[in-house]
Amino acid sequence: MVTSPPTQERELSDGLIAAAMAGSLDLQSTLALYSQHVNPRFVDAVAALNLARKYVRAEGIHLWDEAGNRYDDFFSGFGCLNLGHNHPKVLDALRKALADRAPVFHKLTPSAVEAALAHDLAVLLPRPLGVSFFANSGSEAVEAAIKLARAASGRQSLLSATNSYHGSTLGALSLTGIKKYRNLFKPLRPDVNHVPFGDLSGVREALRGRQYAAVVLEPIQGQGGVIVPPDQYLQGVRSLCDRFGTLLILDESQTGLGRTGALFCFEHFGIVPDILVLSKSLGGGVMPLSACITSLPLWRRAYGSFSKFHLHSSTFGGNYLACVCGIAALQVLTEERLAHNSRTMGEYFIGALTQLKQKHPGIAEVRGRGLMVGIRIEMGEDRRLNWLARRMVDRVSPKLVTSHIASRLLNEHRIIVPPSLSDEYLLRVYPPLNVTKEEIDRFVAAFDCVCGSLGTYQTLLRQTTERFGKYYFSRE
Repeated sequence: MVTSPPTQERELSDGLIAAAMAGSLDLQSTLALYSQHVNPRFVDAVAALNLARKYVRAEGIHLWDEAGNRYDDFFSGFGCLNLGHNHPKVLDALRKALADRAPVFHKLTPSAVEAALAHDLAVLLPRPLGVSFFANSGSEAVEAAIKLARAASGRQSLLSATNSYHGSTLGALSLTGIKKYRNLFKPLRPDVNHVPFGDLSGVREALRGRQYAAVVLEPIQGQGGVIVPPDQYLQGVRSLCDRFGTLLILDESQTGLGRTGALFCFEHFGIVPDILVLSKSLGGGVMPLSACITSLPLWRRAYGSFSKFHLHSSTFGGNYLACVCGIAALQVLTEERLAHNSRTMGEYFIGALTQLKQKHPGIAEVRGRGLMVGIRIEMGEDRRLNWLARRMVDRVSPKLVTSHIASRLLNEHRIIVPPSLSDEYLLRVYPPLNVTKEEIDRFVAAFDCVCGSLGTYQTLLRQTTERFGKYYFSRE
């Protein structure tokens, strides 16, 4: 017998926003709800920079707003969209999976698609890497790597690098070496130490005591400013880890899956880590998916008994839909040779930006590898600004300039680049790996135009401080 829900329950449901209606909310309604129920300061920031849009369609490198305007995405969700938006082969795989109506979650029997995805990763990775644990985010995969290293080594301490970023959960945040992400949440784990990135002698001195379970590094630091390490650094770290019995964990959340011009960034350096972390684009830009990958012998040391095999798990990790998208993403990545395109287009892109550096004194440096590009802006060297303007920009808030540039690229040229979050002087530019030469040329032309018209104190400092300076100087 079917009964009606209680009156109170009916009244509550009447106030809910149905799924079909949520996508049709207009921009102002979205901003109001987001400000009230999610993150009001984020709404303030995007409003100040005029970054808010209602995007209604996305394909490849492009997004379209409700007015039909097309935008070029050189952001890629900080590297989540190596395949671009809504790659048709990934969407087709997801549609088929949904149509099959297979169980999405079932933890009491091995999953065929989870096993297949782990197999495919093992095929693409060098030996002995071949055992995968799947989760949802990079932070979760880093936590899995920490636990694996401790369980396998019998040691507790971890060594990371200054200026690094490994995630926002407690263990991952303890590894993170960027102070602004850490300070509010201290004390963090006391058994994590940091040495300067690129300083091999610091690693050597730290490992002498043989107390570290693992050294945890990004092959190229992403959030910290697209920092490429010195030649031979990672080879040296690998050798030191072998010498002192310490595991090497490489966090390739941003650098992996073709971003730097190789399938995996560590291939550039001729080494293999003991544990590899992947996330972001592993789900094909459609589903959240991450992986902690190691060798079978190391996994057995940590979890290889009936009393321990279940000690690290994830309710949603390895679910059917995410793994199907991961399998399709790896197929696209290899079939379309996206790592090769990243390498060739990256060389072209960095070369074109380097030429602009000769033209515009505010461009201090262009750095990166493949399509992981950082552009450092230092207006203190631009003599078009008077001494007071230069002092304000470089010593008070350089983010005013990078935010100004990001805003102008979007509003004048319909190119999406994120304002700086960590390195306030830096623009991080991560286009999808299937970007074309013509699309790169459009970016370079737009960036040339913006850099060439930053102007004097009146047109730069006054505009930026009036529009959004109060948000950056606010103590709230």
